[in-house]
Amino acid sequence: MSPPSTGRITLLAIGLFAVIGVGVTAGLVGPAGAPGETQTIDTDTPKPALAQVNGTANYLQVSDENLRTSGRHRASVDVTAATRIDSDRLALDYAIESFRVRFERAETEAERTAAARTLAARLDNKTQALHQRQQRALERYNDGELTPNEFIATLAHVDATAEGIEATADTVITMDESTIDYSLPPDLETKLRGYEGALLTNSGLIREVEFQPAIAGSGRSRLTYIETGEQGIVVATIVNDRYVREGFTASPVLGSGEPQLRTASEVVDRASELYPWAMAAENRKRSPRPDSFGNTSVFSVDISHTQGELTTYLDTSTTDVFKEEQIRDLSTMTVSETYTNSTGRFALTVNATHDTGPIEVSLTRLTTNNGANATVEIDGRRVGETGDDGLLWTLDTRGTTTVEVVPSEGETFTVTIPDRAIPG
Repeated sequence: MSPPSTGRITLLAIGLFAVIGVGVTAGLVGPAGAPGETQTIDTDTPKPALAQVNGTANYLQVSDENLRTSGRHRASVDVTAATRIDSDRLALDYAIESFRVRFERAETEAERTAAARTLAARLDNKTQALHQRQQRALERYNDGELTPNEFIATLAHVDATAEGIEATADTVITMDESTIDYSLPPDLETKLRGYEGALLTNSGLIREVEFQPAIAGSGRSRLTYIETGEQGIVVATIVNDRYVREGFTASPVLGSGEPQLRTASEVVDRASELYPWAMAAENRKRSPRPDSFGNTSVFSVDISHTQGELTTYLDTSTTDVFKEEQIRDLSTMTVSETYTNSTGRFALTVNATHDTGPIEVSLTRLTTNNGANATVEIDGRRVGETGDDGLLWTLDTRGTTTVEVVPSEGETFTVTIPDRAIPG
């Protein structure tokens, strides 16, 4: 398994991560196969879009023509999903323990290999089931058959099981490496190392750190922006002083046909085309770091820039992005538009960054020139308070956004961010 990026490690340390989603990759048709098996790409499947913005990194989003849902939600307890997560965890624990017993009792190399192949077959079945569960959940959510929390619970369930599959495969590889008189056949080792790539669209930090604890009842989820399309899913939230966004396609990306990107250098060049601002030398903190995933047709490029971290995942057979993770420092984000409203006592300022991105709400008491505490609503929903410093970072919504701020004195201040008034 490839080591997590620096941005991921940092977010895990403070307890969160977010994502947006609009992969630019076509979806895959038919049931997902085992790691390493090629899939047929349906070029007619609606593709998500890469938003072009100035002064910051481009980002994935669901295109207007493919948008099915958008809104802000907070994950809550789902006993059914939590039970299913535990059930899958126990099943994987049993599978690895059964393998361990067979492997340690085996008297021949063939018996050890047979034990490993049996376990790999179980992981293949689990992986295929996860792909189908996530895809079906997206379809049902888009059709109004699942509530937002039921959809979030499914994403959390899929994420937890994907983690378990990867950990199980890693355990087999570790046992192989620590056994002096045995080595896995090359094809089997390749298969076991391929699960991380095969499960990339099924796992993500916001699903792990935000959704899983909330669904299980062991934590409280932050308000999260979610938008979905025919194939794309976007999840975004604000954690302390950071904006986290992830976008991904619901279907797995295993690729088919001849790869169009064959080397790490070609992958980096493609990332430069897709993210010119983030990849520009004057905006980078270090050289981009490409990485591959077993025998899958997937490369990632980790980019550390002056506003944060970006990891993009490319399908080398199409050169398209199918997953993206962004972590940005709020203090460094580019303000695209500023909206104001004031009276003799208060002044409201709203700084917008990009469509569905973070917005900064600032209320100042003019008689003292200090910040003023006030309740903030976005499109009629309470999202928080400005606090004694008068500041609150919150999330923009899709299309026209109405910001309403009410200080304790009872006055109401409203500004409207018109549709398409800011980039994205």
